[in-house]
Amino acid sequence: KEVAEYKHGLIDKPRYYALNKIDLVDKDEIDKIVAALQAESKHIFTISAMQGDGCKDLVKFLGKALNRKTI
Repeated sequence: KEVAEYKHGLIDKPRYYALNKIDLVDKDEIDKIVAALQAESKHIFTISAMQGDGCKDLVKFLGKALNRKTI
């Protein structure tokens, strides 16, 4: 609701999720969160910045998206 009220059209833009600190959360819990977010976006990244897990995939995706100007 808050996003929709902020600026017209913002709610219609693609959403990208990066879930950090996955090294601190049980895998089943992460899977539940990802499943819930899949209704809103197909671009969901699970990362551990501290361990570097998933970071390369996220950076690669963002680089391509910026080149296509889809962000």
